[in-house]
Amino acid sequence: MTNSGIDAAFENNFEERAKRLSKDELTQWTAPSELDRIIIEKLKGNGVKLLLGPRGSGKSTLFRVAYFELLLQEKCLPVYINYSQSLALEPLFHNTTNATKIFRQWVLHKVRHAISETFIERGITADGFNTDDSIELIRELERGNVPDEISRELAPSELIEEIENILMLHGLNRSVLLMDDAAHAFSEEQQREFFEIFRQLKSRKISSKAAVYPGITSYSHGFKVSSNNSILTA
Repeated sequence: MTNSGIDAAFENNFEERAKRLSKDELTQWTAPSELDRIIIEKLKGNGVKLLLGPRGSGKSTLFRVAYFELLLQEKCLPVYINYSQSLALEPLFHNTTNATKIFRQWVLHKVRHAISETFIERGITADGFNTDDSIELIRELERGNVPDEISRELAPSELIEEIENILMLHGLNRSVLLMDDAAHAFSEEQQREFFEIFRQLKSRKISSKAAVYPGITSYSHGFKVSSNNSILTA
């Protein structure tokens, strides 16, 4: 085996970031505890949930396990979104007058792109659902480039409508949005904007979950954690 092959094999065998692990790798390398199973079932269920835990506590693993198990439920559209690349957008908050608007579009278009990845996981063609514009916007923003014009600006209500149309067209009952690495990766200003979006991304058929850090997560003024039942601890 060449040195490059050895290096690649080493990286694959010792990959610690759950967001990059396949279903088979998660199955082989993890063994959820009884408490983990309780959390996973709540993540798979309805209602808004926040998964609280410090770095390395297993939040991404729990999200990924919940995602792959939901893929097996024929009537559910699970969507796993990872926001770890948000640091690439941080300079925009200091150099761009409409940075909040741009960040908002990045958050929403990441959800659209993740929906297309769910269809790929299931081997299904999503007729009429094209995310090329979302992919291009995400790519440019994560490179630090601000387009002169965003070809399709999204509002949370429009994204909800689009998801519910997908559910109707494919005979699905509900969708679960698993939004990972938000509180970890976002700056304080970004966190407040994210949780304002998060607060709005819910409906009778759509439930959102987010991973948060204890003590350092900044919520928007409109976002209220009203019940201990909404908090899961990793």
